[in-house]
Amino acid sequence: MKLSDDVVWHQVDNEVVALSLGGSRYFRINDSGSILWDLLSGGGVGDREQLVAALTETFEVDRSVAECDVDTFLDCLRDLNALIE
Repeated sequence: MKLSDDVVWHQVDNEVVALSLGGSRYFRINDSGSILWDLLSGGGVGDREQLVAALTETFEVDRSVAECDVDTFLDCLRDLNALIE
């Protein structure tokens, strides 16, 4: 699982601003999303479980909250055609 090559992005403080070139859509990602973005942009994430673990460890949230957040984040990336699975 990784980000599409059709997405250009830049990290600003704890947020990510990105543009989906394929859909010409701009989006901004908050600090918790930027943790997930960093993992996906490195191309080293194998699955959803690694993303969930990153959120639970970084923000000390319940696993169920992290799972919901990861699922929502991945769905948004899919809608933007920004994710390669």
